[in-house]
Amino acid sequence: MSDSNLLETTDLFAPGSLPEDGPTAEPRTYGGYSGKVRRFMLTVFRLGETDRLIAQREGDCNRCGRCCRIGYVCPMLEELPDGSSRCRAYSLRPPNCRKFPIVPADVHDVDGMCSYTFQGLPAAVTLPR
Repeated sequence: MSDSNLLETTDLFAPGSLPEDGPTAEPRTYGGYSGKVRRFMLTVFRLGETDRLIAQREGDCNRCGRCCRIGYVCPMLEELPDGSSRCRAYSLRPPNCRKFPIVPADVHDVDGMCSYTFQGLPAAVTLPR
């Protein structure tokens, strides 16, 4: 699949769209490799579209750290005694970390535990060509 078709495929916005999606063997991580690819492509190649989608996001980060456990546990994740977490490299985070979640499917990637919500966006979003 070419890069241009990758972002135009609605299926990428649905959880479980790639075969490797799903729960991992390590209990503290979450599936969602297709979501990682989607977020990378959006934040690197579709900045305007990403900003438009994020403008429909409401809420604040609850510092649960689940977004830092999608696929693997980020080595920069620091778990705090009060049960919250923080990024040890917060000011140096890559764009896909800075902008998480971008679409409602991202909230699904962390089992719905993210405190952000989206107004007016369906679970699957089609990007313009």
